[in-house]
Amino acid sequence: AEEVMRTLGGGVAAACFATDVVTLPRLLCRSACEALAAAVDAEHDCIRDTVDGAPDCQLNLTCEELSALIGAAHVEAIA
Repeated sequence: AEEVMRTLGGGVAAACFATDVVTLPRLLCRSACEALAAAVDAEHDCIRDTVDGAPDCQLNLTCEELSALIGAAHVEAIA
């Protein structure tokens, strides 16, 4: 979750992962990143990936659940 927070927050971490993901600097504010990271840490499913066998941790959210977590304005910004 910390990696997600750093990536969504922009800066050095985003630059390091720029070839792997699309990044937008400061897309989410600190509190939205913290809320998302906390939800991922608390509720994620961690299963083995079917391709490489590595842990594949994710949190599936509906748009409504994401809005409740980080706010509708942030969801609009990333949609």
